Amino acid sequence: FLMIRRPPRSTPVPYTTLFRSRVHLSKPVLSRDGSQAALIVSRPDLPQARMLDTLVLIDVRSGAQRVMASGDVRDPAFSPAGDGLAWLAADADKITQIAVRPLVGTGDAPVVVTKATKGTEIRAFAWSPDGRSFAYLAPQAPAARVGEARFDRTFEVPDSDYLGTSYLARSSGAAPARLWVIPSRGGEARMLPPNTGHLVDLAWQRDGKAVMVVTRPGSSEVSARDGAVISVDVEQGTQTMVAPRPANVSVDDGMKISSQGVPAYLHYRGQDPWLHEKNVAAVDGRVREDGRVRDLTSALDRDVIAFGWLPDGRTLLVEVLDHVHTALWTVPMSGAAHRLDLGTVNPDPR
Repeated sequence: FLMIRRPPRSTPVPYTTLFRSRVHLSKPVLSRDGSQAALIVSRPDLPQARMLDTLVLIDVRSGAQRVMASGDVRDPAFSPAGDGLAWLAADADKITQIAVRPLVGTGDAPVVVTKATKGTEIRAFAWSPDGRSFAYLAPQAPAARVGEARFDRTFEVPDSDYLGTSYLARSSGAAPARLWVIPSRGGEARMLPPNTGHLVDLAWQRDGKAVMVVTRPGSSEVSARDGAVISVDVEQGTQTMVAPRPANVSVDDGMKISSQGVPAYLHYRGQDPWLHEKNVAAVDGRVREDGRVRDLTSALDRDVIAFGWLPDGRTLLVEVLDHVHTALWTVPMSGAAHRLDLGTVNPDPR
């Protein structure tokens, strides 16, 4: 498990000096064997009033660092074999693409795998279990307008209720993302169903034959509660329901599949559209008795920030809010939860 720890407070310094020296660490990830770590290092660029991001690779044993990329970079992910690192990066036209760089050797430059255009930027991606493909979420390029339709800029403004369940609230916002698969070395991308709804999260099944996606009816705050989790067969395109609507899925922390093939995700408590406390739900036919999704962390009575599966595939490690601190708990799929004694360490949810 990899976390960022805030350093202890030191002697007060002037605000401008503090801001110039401020370094922000985020998105830490570990390779499968634990020998390497990657994270985003952000430093202030005062003349341009911005933060400069750098993707850094760290050898866990020696501490040696290697800069992999700079600029608009985010969401690093190691290949399953640990021989490559991928991330999302903005190209020269400021369009988000998937970039890959091998970890063998020192002279290999990043390779841009995708060919996204304006309006079809990559929003999320995941390595396939064999490392040969990426699944990613991105809008489909809109059909070209012809004839008089080229000049039609009209739109409909119907009544909208305060819960945001009307047509306007369900249809407004960014273009809906679709599910795509592309070879990890580059090539032609292939779009998979579904062709309706908004896809907001994805995770490969352990056998690599299907991708699980979270689909919502719209992009509004309320429609986030009315989504479902489905599994899409990569070869056939057939769809299987995993968690029916309303699944109350939150994408604050991504869906994860255990080593036993059990999918888990954050979900909002209750049906109140403005209640944002979250638990972890899991779907496993071997442990559920009534065919419904199991809420594994409700007994903690704490808001879950992030979670992950331990290697046994039957136990969750969850990060929760605990008064003014954060805490880590282990939560087995059957049995009592246990709080880890971290002493003075306060895990950072970044």
